[in-house]
Amino acid sequence: MKLDKETVIKYRFWFSIPLAVLFVFIALICVLGVRSTTMANWADAKRTDDQLVSLASRQDLRNERWIQEMKAKTDEAVRQKDDLWYELYDGQNKVERAPAPSPGATAAAGGVTGTTTSTPVRGKLITIREPFITWPARLHNEVPNFPMDRERIPLLFRDFGEPLNDRNAMPDEYKSDFPAQYEELIKLVDFLDETANPETGRVGSVRVPGSGKTTKENARILLNPPVWGAQFILDSEAWIAQEDVAIKRSLLEAIRDANNVVAHMEPEWRKVPLPESPKPPSPAPDAASGATVAAVSNPPQPADGGGGGDGNAASQSSTPKVPVDRQRFLNTTWQIGVVPFNPQPEKGPKTRWYDGGWIVDVEITMKGNEAVLRVASVNMSVEHKLPSEAQGGKLVFLVSNDDKQRPDEREFEFDFSGQEPTKPEQAGRLMGEVSTKSLLDVASDPSLGIRVVERPLGFAAKKIVRVQRSWDRNSVLDHQRYVNPYWVMDIRLLPREGGAGPGIQGVIYNRSGKRTMPPSFEVTYTTDGRDQYKVTPDVRVPGDAVNAGLSREFPRQEIRSPVAPRRLVGVRQILTWQTVPIKQINRLVIGQEAHIHSDRTKVFPLREYDFKKKNPKQTASADASAATQTGAAQPGGAAGGAAQGPMMGPTAGMGGGTLSGPGMGMGGGATAGALSANHKLPLRRYYEITDELRRVPVALVLIVEESRANDILAALANHRMRFRATMVVWNRVPSLQRPDFLRPQGGTGGAGGTGPGRGQPGSSGGLGPTSGLGTGGGRDDAPGGQPALGGTGGRGTTPPPRGGTAGGTGVPPTGGFGGLPGPLGGFGGASSGFTGRLPGDEETPQIEIQIYGLITLYESPDAFQRIQEERKRAGGAVATTTP
Repeated sequence: MKLDKETVIKYRFWFSIPLAVLFVFIALICVLGVRSTTMANWADAKRTDDQLVSLASRQDLRNERWIQEMKAKTDEAVRQKDDLWYELYDGQNKVERAPAPSPGATAAAGGVTGTTTSTPVRGKLITIREPFITWPARLHNEVPNFPMDRERIPLLFRDFGEPLNDRNAMPDEYKSDFPAQYEELIKLVDFLDETANPETGRVGSVRVPGSGKTTKENARILLNPPVWGAQFILDSEAWIAQEDVAIKRSLLEAIRDANNVVAHMEPEWRKVPLPESPKPPSPAPDAASGATVAAVSNPPQPADGGGGGDGNAASQSSTPKVPVDRQRFLNTTWQIGVVPFNPQPEKGPKTRWYDGGWIVDVEITMKGNEAVLRVASVNMSVEHKLPSEAQGGKLVFLVSNDDKQRPDEREFEFDFSGQEPTKPEQAGRLMGEVSTKSLLDVASDPSLGIRVVERPLGFAAKKIVRVQRSWDRNSVLDHQRYVNPYWVMDIRLLPREGGAGPGIQGVIYNRSGKRTMPPSFEVTYTTDGRDQYKVTPDVRVPGDAVNAGLSREFPRQEIRSPVAPRRLVGVRQILTWQTVPIKQINRLVIGQEAHIHSDRTKVFPLREYDFKKKNPKQTASADASAATQTGAAQPGGAAGGAAQGPMMGPTAGMGGGTLSGPGMGMGGGATAGALSANHKLPLRRYYEITDELRRVPVALVLIVEESRANDILAALANHRMRFRATMVVWNRVPSLQRPDFLRPQGGTGGAGGTGPGRGQPGSSGGLGPTSGLGTGGGRDDAPGGQPALGGTGGRGTTPPPRGGTAGGTGVPPTGGFGGLPGPLGGFGGASSGFTGRLPGDEETPQIEIQIYGLITLYESPDAFQRIQEERKRAGGAVATTTP
């Protein structure tokens, strides 16, 4: 039989049989080989584990030396834990303390449990400058009436959960003063203001969906303050309410900080951290080496005046001089306005620090008794020389004596015009040098293009304040440049001219990469170096949108001030609905509502806080009962004997029971004790509870400009609330359109209309990702491809991760943050006018981002120790909560 291609295809079944058998045989060999190796490893691990267990159970192996060493290790671990506890609590509350006591005075200072007498604790608490948990202004420093047999301590210094009087009740003033705290929270974020005059340029920026007439009304509903009934407020309810205020304040501050990343404009010369100097090798145990280490490890101080001048090389090498101050400044925008932008290929000056940055390292050092300013400059652009025209290559350095009583600031000018750039073949080497050491420490090498200059200062300078470009002092009072991710503002402070007062004038450059409408700017100046004033009205750049890479001048604006301005101190971009990074807040929830949607943590049911454990009059029997009710040690343990499984609040779910609102529980029902006695506040809200901390689940749903999504995550991580993200989900959404109150009146459509229209994400108009059959909204390209239909109800039809709110009073969606019934439904409000595109209606890529996380709140170590001692005096056992 001829074996060719046709034969193989014809008899492919018979050819495949031996191959299949061969593959099965190979697979069996692999499986059996792996199984035998696994069994051998498991047997070896089991044998080792059995040996360790037997060693731990043998008393004859525990000698006195072994016991003492283990005790020392345990004491050291406890000391490190306590020291970290103090550090974290002090950082979260901005605590000011007295100097730490000496090691011998530790016992007298009242160290926390487990601290050895040879290890000093932190100094005594003097004040809490910025407490994380605050009280209404009238009660913040109030002294509670309980207990009467100890030092009377204001609320400010109370630890979370302490009883405040014998009846465990709050005074009537608390109920009346409480709402003012939520009014202060609303002021933290620049919410859209429908009552503002659009002509002023200040109409707010951040939106909140809802059925209220204004965004601020919707913001109040979003924050969901507790509604106090006729009954008195328990002190445990007040603690929970104030903890909610603190957490919501922190989340809003993080949103504000993320927006300020864009709004704040930094000086073109900004401080950046210098690389840390490598630690010197361990010196030999002699006097000379000891002196060297002491000189390096001590804080920067002026060198001793003995000797004068530079001294001899031997003395300098044996005892290196430590600079009084050393700073690094970076400018990544100096080429803007100097290197022309070519609109044809859309190329302009580079602004990345490593290929377009200008770096100067500055230090104040002592030569004998004289302070000297040394500056090292390098041009990292590898393409252009430093500009020499219009004093562009000259820099002014402001230094100070750092004396608050008699301040003395002086300016010194250095000329770097014409400095050669770094050669391309040396760029990599220079970047390595810059990332590991100061330019002042780099060996002199002309090929790197580093220029070092110095001059005596003539006074006792101790601090480098700032660097700025030089200016023509004959015609300009001050000339500075401020930058943010989208704009560069070159601004000049002009003297009086022709009978008119002083003024400001300048140029803006669009560095956003897209055609954008010029914003308004808030300019701040000083008259005496201390008091600051704002230029009114805000600086508005005339004209329509500015193309990417191009610039536009703004005319002189007079400053009407009785005191002559001296210096510009700041510029801030006024954010609008187009330019704000975080454009809309859809949800902000705490506790169970946040926990049930976090897939990575919801497997552990939340726990209740045991308020009885901080009652110093608690008896030993009650302590034992409380410890029994605390539940499992792990975060998944059921607190207070509650049924297993998390429960749901006002959003929809599966299962039985309710925590609050009309929503259904998921997993298990709410048992007795899940709500507070008088005002039904949710008590099961903590993911973890220990003697040192409490962890609370939180969740945010935001509409964010796509390119700025990381700003909110960074702001949360950098905040003192100690936020840890557990899950982040995002999806693309249609760009939010111009708010209705900023549209020209007239035309057809609009919110509350009868025709088909486009529904905004989370609005009442349109069958979108989260909205259902709602009131007809103004446009005809609804997300999801469905037109809005007339009606008054709203039913969300899609599962998470969409985070808007359903319209009307219909049935909420089937999961996620789909929507709340009632007051959070849709945008509502008055009818809008023109519904087409208008100038400035940018289609900025936007995402809806859901952020789930845990906020860690630290107990006061000082109060913890005090309460433990009082409980011992009262005859009760020391109650502790094991993590």
